[in-house]
Amino acid sequence: MSNKAKAAGTDAENKVRDYAKSRGWQYAELLRQGGALDKGDVRLADGVDFVIEVKGGQAVFSACYRDLREMQQEVLNAKARYGAVIAKKPGSAKVGQDWVAMMPVDMLFDIIDALYEGWLV
Repeated sequence: MSNKAKAAGTDAENKVRDYAKSRGWQYAELLRQGGALDKGDVRLADGVDFVIEVKGGQAVFSACYRDLREMQQEVLNAKARYGAVIAKKPGSAKVGQDWVAMMPVDMLFDIIDALYEGWLV
């Protein structure tokens, strides 16, 4: 990976961490890379069962299934329940508006089910 690509990735990770802090997640932090045991890029707080993998490169949307598999492995590594890939819109610094979060549909419904448990038949 070139230094330029690494710098762009780190910048995207910092923006997601800062966005989480602006939303009240005061303990949000970047995680160090762990190779095969990587646990994601941003942790919201100790004990929060959610992995955030950040992608800031130009090819993010053409490689989304690879990125989803990577995130799912990081969820297992972190012993978490949920996770998402947050993908940077090329040329945009507006994390909350222009960037997207991706996750497998079954994970999305696991979250919805947990949030609205009383609604399930």
